[in-house]
Amino acid sequence: MKKKRNNSNKKSQAGSGDNLIYKFLNKYKFFIIFLILAIIMYGYLYSALNQTIMHNSHWDSYTLQANAWLSGQTHLGQDYPWLELAYYQDKVYLSFPPFPTVPMFFLAIFFGEETPSSLVTSLYAILAFLAIYMLCKRWKLSDFSAVMWAVFLAFGSNLISVSVMGGVWYQAQSLNFALTCFSIFFITSDKKAHWYLALALWAMAVGCRPFQIVYFPVYMYIVYQKLKKEGFDTKFFLKVLVKLSIIPAFIGFSYAAYNFIRFGNPLDFGRQYLLEYVNEPDGQFNINYFLNNWGNIFRLPLNENYKIQFPKFNGFAFYLANPFYIVFLFSFFTSIFMALRKKIKLNMFDLLIPGTILLHFLVTLSHRTLGGWQFGLRYFIDMLPMAFLYVLIKGSKINNFKKYEIPVTVSIIPLIVFSVALNIYGTLWLFLEW
Repeated sequence: MKKKRNNSNKKSQAGSGDNLIYKFLNKYKFFIIFLILAIIMYGYLYSALNQTIMHNSHWDSYTLQANAWLSGQTHLGQDYPWLELAYYQDKVYLSFPPFPTVPMFFLAIFFGEETPSSLVTSLYAILAFLAIYMLCKRWKLSDFSAVMWAVFLAFGSNLISVSVMGGVWYQAQSLNFALTCFSIFFITSDKKAHWYLALALWAMAVGCRPFQIVYFPVYMYIVYQKLKKEGFDTKFFLKVLVKLSIIPAFIGFSYAAYNFIRFGNPLDFGRQYLLEYVNEPDGQFNINYFLNNWGNIFRLPLNENYKIQFPKFNGFAFYLANPFYIVFLFSFFTSIFMALRKKIKLNMFDLLIPGTILLHFLVTLSHRTLGGWQFGLRYFIDMLPMAFLYVLIKGSKINNFKKYEIPVTVSIIPLIVFSVALNIYGTLWLFLEW
């Protein structure tokens, strides 16, 4: 009798376990399917580029810096002429923001100078895909819509071309993208503990791409809005603000200290000692670069005979390789139009998010180059996470904007398919030198 009961219990437990697995797979089926497709995509790209999963990029300065740290020094110890390095007081230094060295440091302990840096950049992109999906689910989007937006942002943009090769530029951008997406996910949480994590991740993102600092007011306003629902006074908000700022301030101080130790300047991570800028009269940033860069972000990939020809230097029309900007601009101008017709009221998000993106945009156009050798405009992926947050906010019921929301429907799927296909082609075109 006991044996029969035991067997019955075991069958019941096994059936319950199978049922849980089935429910999980059914609930997240679209995410799982597209995650597998993303892995297959990267497998295809790796194969086409003739690189293994353990490939270490020839341009991976961060692994060199990590091994220098393991040796107890901040300089690289020798010159690597093919890399963009800073030359200061007879020593050679990394000339890029330092944070991406941190994950490579732990890998360098086991792999030395042969870290799988290309795989790392691919994992950053997949983590960004996960973060966007999680953010969409927080907004109560369907599983299919959440996955489609995540595909659009992560794989329908220049993030693909910067996430198959572990070069120094690509590690910084892909890690920044992932950190920014996760920071947005956590800052939009109702749990106060998540806000601390969000600001820490944002500070880490600044250590990858310094202009992410312009989005700090967005994070603070989101916190303000959440506290406002609970009822609070200005003194309480300032107290919370100070507490939230402790961790990012500590991280920022570590960057400043590291810069000061190397170059005697807390704000300089080495770019002004890069030979490319040492001999440039206008330096790294100058308003004189603006007009030329302005022309580049709108130029079509056509030659003099109006045949398709992608330029390899300083990019082409920003909305082609990163077409989510079409959605963002549509959402913004629809919001303005509806406000003018007095159908809705604009709020601080309509000023703050587009305003900080515009500031980021203007500073980017003042840079000497727009990313150099590339497909599309890779610098513009840095602004995509905030652009997506704006679209989510304007599509929420909270802002009475629901009927003007841009859902993932049959009408937008062709744009997503186009963006993914174009960026896969562009990645092969760039690295195989078609």
